Amino acid sequence: MPREEVLRGGLVDKHFAAQLDQVVVNAPGYHDYADADSFFKITHPTRGLKDLLAGTFARLSHNAAAAANAEHAVYRYETSFGGGKTHGLIALYHLASGARPPNLDEFINPAPLPSRCSVAAVVGDSLDPVNGLTADDITTYTLWGEIDPSAAANELIRTADRLEQAPIKLADLDAVPEHETELQPAMTLNDLRDALLSIPWCRNRFTPHPDFSDAWLLTLDDAAPHPVTFGPARYQDTPNISLLTWGSPLLNRLLNLADLA
Repeated sequence: MPREEVLRGGLVDKHFAAQLDQVVVNAPGYHDYADADSFFKITHPTRGLKDLLAGTFARLSHNAAAAANAEHAVYRYETSFGGGKTHGLIALYHLASGARPPNLDEFINPAPLPSRCSVAAVVGDSLDPVNGLTADDITTYTLWGEIDPSAAANELIRTADRLEQAPIKLADLDAVPEHETELQPAMTLNDLRDALLSIPWCRNRFTPHPDFSDAWLLTLDDAAPHPVTFGPARYQDTPNISLLTWGSPLLNRLLNLADLA
Protein backbone atom coordinates (compact mmCIF):
# COMPACT_ATOMS: atom_id res chain seq x y z
CA MET A 1 0.00 0.00 0.00
CA PRO A 2 1.59 3.36 -1.02
CA ARG A 3 2.16 5.94 1.69
CA GLU A 4 -0.49 8.60 2.22
CA GLU A 5 1.62 11.43 0.77
CA VAL A 6 2.16 9.38 -2.38
CA LEU A 7 -1.57 8.86 -2.80
CA ARG A 8 -2.37 12.54 -2.32
CA GLY A 9 0.51 13.72 -4.52
CA GLY A 10 2.22 15.58 -1.69
CA LEU A 11 5.80 14.54 -2.39
CA VAL A 12 8.29 17.08 -3.77
CA ASP A 13 11.74 16.57 -5.31
CA LYS A 14 13.59 17.42 -2.09
CA HIS A 15 12.07 14.33 -0.49
CA PHE A 16 14.09 12.22 -2.90
CA ALA A 17 17.35 14.21 -2.73
CA ALA A 18 17.96 15.13 0.88
CA GLN A 19 20.73 17.65 1.51
CA LEU A 20 22.70 17.33 4.70
CA ASP A 21 23.47 21.04 4.96
CA GLN A 22 19.77 21.89 4.70
CA VAL A 23 19.01 19.44 7.50
CA VAL A 24 21.71 20.94 9.71
CA VAL A 25 20.33 24.48 9.35
CA ASN A 26 16.73 23.19 9.58
CA ALA A 27 15.76 24.82 6.30
CA PRO A 28 12.07 25.34 5.56
CA GLY A 29 10.45 22.38 3.85
CA TYR A 30 12.85 19.81 5.28
CA HIS A 31 10.83 18.86 8.36
CA ASP A 32 10.70 15.16 7.56
CA TYR A 33 14.50 15.07 7.44
CA ALA A 34 15.39 17.77 9.95
CA ASP A 35 13.08 16.48 12.71
CA ALA A 36 14.69 13.34 14.13
CA ASP A 37 11.46 11.63 15.18
CA SER A 38 9.91 12.19 11.75
CA PHE A 39 13.08 11.09 9.99
CA PHE A 40 13.40 7.78 11.80
CA LYS A 41 9.65 7.16 11.55
CA ILE A 42 9.81 7.17 7.74
CA THR A 43 13.22 5.45 7.50
CA HIS A 44 13.57 1.71 6.98
CA PRO A 45 16.30 0.14 9.16
CA THR A 46 18.36 -1.49 6.41
CA ARG A 47 21.29 -3.69 7.32
CA GLY A 48 23.73 -1.21 5.78
CA LEU A 49 22.33 1.67 7.82
CA LYS A 50 22.40 -0.33 11.03
CA ASP A 51 26.01 -1.43 10.36
CA LEU A 52 27.01 2.19 9.75
CA LEU A 53 25.42 3.38 13.00
CA ALA A 54 26.82 0.49 15.04
CA GLY A 55 30.37 0.92 13.75
CA THR A 56 30.41 4.69 14.13
CA PHE A 57 29.10 4.84 17.67
CA ALA A 58 31.14 1.86 18.82
CA ARG A 59 34.18 3.83 17.67
CA LEU A 60 33.01 7.01 19.41
CA SER A 61 32.38 5.11 22.64
CA HIS A 62 35.96 3.71 22.57
CA ASN A 63 34.60 0.19 22.25
CA ALA A 64 35.78 -0.92 18.82
CA ALA A 65 35.13 -4.56 19.69
CA ALA A 66 31.40 -3.86 19.82
CA ALA A 67 31.03 -3.75 16.03
CA ALA A 68 32.79 -5.49 13.16
CA ASN A 69 33.77 -2.30 11.33
CA ALA A 70 34.49 -0.06 14.33
CA GLU A 71 38.28 -0.27 13.94
CA HIS A 72 38.15 2.37 11.19
CA ALA A 73 38.32 6.04 12.20
CA VAL A 74 37.45 7.24 8.69
CA TYR A 75 34.68 5.80 6.54
CA ARG A 76 34.58 5.93 2.76
CA TYR A 77 30.86 5.44 2.34
CA GLU A 78 30.19 4.14 -1.17
CA THR A 79 26.85 3.18 -2.70
CA SER A 80 25.24 3.56 -6.09
CA PHE A 81 23.21 6.68 -6.83
CA GLY A 82 20.24 6.74 -4.47
CA GLY A 83 21.80 4.07 -2.29
CA GLY A 84 21.36 5.99 0.93
CA LYS A 85 24.67 7.79 1.56
CA THR A 86 23.09 11.10 2.58
CA HIS A 87 20.32 9.23 4.43
CA GLY A 88 22.98 7.46 6.50
CA LEU A 89 24.79 10.73 7.23
CA ILE A 90 21.54 12.35 8.37
CA ALA A 91 20.87 9.42 10.71
CA LEU A 92 24.40 9.78 12.15
CA TYR A 93 23.93 13.54 12.55
CA HIS A 94 20.67 13.19 14.48
CA LEU A 95 21.91 10.51 16.87
CA ALA A 96 25.29 12.18 17.43
CA SER A 97 23.46 15.44 18.15
CA GLY A 98 21.51 13.76 20.95
CA ALA A 99 18.26 12.72 19.25
CA ARG A 100 16.65 9.60 20.69
CA PRO A 101 13.60 8.76 18.55
CA PRO A 102 10.92 6.40 19.95
CA ASN A 103 11.86 3.61 17.52
CA LEU A 104 15.61 3.92 18.19
CA ASP A 105 16.05 0.24 19.06
CA GLU A 106 15.03 -0.70 15.50
CA PHE A 107 18.27 0.93 14.30
CA ILE A 108 20.86 0.54 17.04
CA ASN A 109 21.41 -0.66 20.57
CA PRO A 110 21.27 2.64 22.54
CA ALA A 111 24.08 1.59 24.88
CA PRO A 112 27.04 2.92 22.84
CA LEU A 113 25.39 6.25 22.01
CA PRO A 114 27.38 9.09 23.61
CA SER A 115 25.68 11.43 26.03
CA ARG A 116 27.64 14.31 24.54
CA CYS A 117 29.27 14.54 21.13
CA SER A 118 30.71 17.41 19.07
CA VAL A 119 29.30 17.26 15.56
CA ALA A 120 30.61 18.92 12.40
CA ALA A 121 28.71 18.42 9.16
CA VAL A 122 30.35 19.59 5.93
CA VAL A 123 29.00 19.08 2.43
CA GLY A 124 31.94 19.20 0.03
CA ASP A 125 30.12 20.44 -3.06
CA SER A 126 28.70 23.34 -1.05
CA LEU A 127 32.13 24.74 -0.13
CA ASP A 128 33.24 27.89 -1.95
CA PRO A 129 36.98 28.61 -1.64
CA VAL A 130 36.64 31.70 -3.85
CA ASN A 131 33.66 33.55 -2.38
CA GLY A 132 33.44 31.72 0.94
CA LEU A 133 30.43 30.66 2.97
CA THR A 134 29.03 33.13 5.49
CA ALA A 135 27.13 32.13 8.62
CA ASP A 136 26.83 34.02 11.92
CA ASP A 137 29.00 36.84 10.53
CA ILE A 138 31.90 34.43 9.86
CA THR A 139 33.00 33.71 6.28
CA THR A 140 34.91 30.49 5.75
CA TYR A 141 36.97 29.51 2.72
CA THR A 142 38.52 26.18 3.76
CA LEU A 143 37.38 22.76 4.89
CA TRP A 144 38.77 23.25 8.41
CA GLY A 145 37.24 26.69 8.68
CA GLU A 146 33.84 25.25 7.79
CA ILE A 147 34.22 22.38 10.26
CA ASP A 148 34.86 24.74 13.17
CA PRO A 149 34.48 28.39 12.10
CA SER A 150 34.60 29.73 15.66
CA ALA A 151 37.92 27.99 16.33
CA ALA A 152 39.30 29.33 13.04
CA ALA A 153 38.18 32.85 13.95
CA ASN A 154 39.70 32.54 17.43
CA GLU A 155 42.99 31.36 15.95
CA LEU A 156 43.07 34.41 13.68
CA ILE A 157 42.44 36.64 16.68
CA ARG A 158 45.26 34.97 18.64
CA THR A 159 47.59 35.31 15.66
CA ALA A 160 46.74 38.99 15.29
CA ASP A 161 47.37 39.51 19.03
CA ARG A 162 50.80 37.86 18.77
CA LEU A 163 51.69 40.04 15.81
CA GLU A 164 50.59 43.18 17.64
CA GLN A 165 52.82 42.25 20.58
CA ALA A 166 55.83 41.51 18.39
CA PRO A 167 58.79 43.95 18.45
CA ILE A 168 58.34 44.57 14.71
CA LYS A 169 54.86 45.74 13.77
CA LEU A 170 53.02 44.91 10.58
CA ALA A 171 53.10 48.61 9.70
CA ASP A 172 56.90 48.52 9.88
CA LEU A 173 57.01 45.70 7.33
CA ASP A 174 54.77 47.63 4.95
CA ALA A 175 56.75 50.85 5.26
CA VAL A 176 58.82 51.91 2.23
CA PRO A 177 62.01 53.81 3.12
CA GLU A 178 62.47 57.16 1.42
CA HIS A 179 65.82 58.27 -0.01
CA GLU A 180 66.90 61.70 -1.13
CA THR A 181 68.66 60.31 -4.22
CA GLU A 182 67.81 57.37 -6.41
CA LEU A 183 69.50 54.20 -5.25
CA GLN A 184 72.02 52.64 -7.61
CA PRO A 185 73.27 49.05 -7.68
CA ALA A 186 76.65 48.40 -6.10
CA MET A 187 77.97 47.27 -9.51
CA THR A 188 76.31 48.00 -12.85
CA LEU A 189 76.52 45.66 -15.81
CA ASN A 190 79.08 47.98 -17.36
CA ASP A 191 81.14 47.73 -14.16
CA LEU A 192 80.83 43.94 -14.33
CA ARG A 193 81.99 43.99 -17.97
CA ASP A 194 84.99 46.19 -17.20
CA ALA A 195 85.94 44.06 -14.20
CA LEU A 196 85.86 40.79 -16.13
CA LEU A 197 87.70 42.17 -19.13
CA SER A 198 90.43 43.61 -16.90
CA ILE A 199 91.36 40.12 -15.66
CA PRO A 200 93.65 38.45 -18.22
CA TRP A 201 92.30 34.91 -17.61
CA CYS A 202 88.71 36.10 -18.14
CA ARG A 203 89.57 38.46 -21.01
CA ASN A 204 91.08 35.59 -22.99
CA ARG A 205 87.72 33.83 -22.97
CA PHE A 206 85.89 36.78 -24.58
CA THR A 207 86.12 37.31 -28.34
CA PRO A 208 84.32 40.31 -29.90
CA HIS A 209 81.25 39.17 -31.78
CA PRO A 210 81.83 39.38 -35.55
CA ASP A 211 78.31 40.66 -36.31
CA PHE A 212 77.18 42.81 -33.37
CA SER A 213 78.63 45.58 -31.27
CA ASP A 214 78.50 45.34 -27.47
CA ALA A 215 78.56 41.55 -27.83
CA TRP A 216 81.12 38.78 -27.36
CA LEU A 217 81.60 35.09 -27.90
CA LEU A 218 82.30 33.51 -24.50
CA THR A 219 84.34 30.29 -24.45
CA LEU A 220 83.87 28.04 -21.44
CA ASP A 221 84.70 24.37 -20.96
CA ASP A 222 82.51 23.19 -23.83
CA ALA A 223 83.19 23.27 -27.57
CA ALA A 224 80.82 25.93 -28.88
CA PRO A 225 81.25 29.57 -27.76
CA HIS A 226 78.25 31.38 -26.30
CA PRO A 227 77.06 34.73 -27.70
CA VAL A 228 76.77 37.09 -24.74
CA THR A 229 76.29 40.76 -23.94
CA PHE A 230 76.35 43.01 -20.91
CA GLY A 231 73.91 45.45 -22.52
CA PRO A 232 70.14 45.06 -21.93
CA ALA A 233 69.41 46.88 -25.21
CA ARG A 234 71.56 44.47 -27.20
CA TYR A 235 69.94 41.56 -25.39
CA GLN A 236 66.46 42.82 -26.29
CA ASP A 237 67.31 43.43 -29.96
CA THR A 238 69.35 40.32 -30.73
CA PRO A 239 67.97 36.78 -30.81
CA ASN A 240 69.93 33.84 -29.41
CA ILE A 241 72.15 35.99 -27.21
CA SER A 242 72.50 35.71 -23.43
CA LEU A 243 72.64 38.60 -20.99
CA LEU A 244 75.63 38.14 -18.73
CA THR A 245 74.42 39.37 -15.35
CA TRP A 246 74.39 38.33 -11.72
CA GLY A 247 72.79 34.91 -11.29
CA SER A 248 72.91 34.00 -14.97
CA PRO A 249 74.08 30.39 -15.56
CA LEU A 250 76.89 31.41 -17.94
CA LEU A 251 78.35 33.91 -15.46
CA ASN A 252 78.16 31.32 -12.68
CA ARG A 253 80.03 28.83 -14.84
CA LEU A 254 82.68 31.43 -15.69
CA LEU A 255 83.22 32.32 -12.03
CA ASN A 256 83.42 28.65 -11.07
CA LEU A 257 86.11 28.13 -13.69
CA ALA A 258 87.95 31.18 -12.36
CA ASP A 259 87.96 29.64 -8.89
CA LEU A 260 89.62 26.53 -10.30
CA ALA A 261 92.17 28.42 -12.40
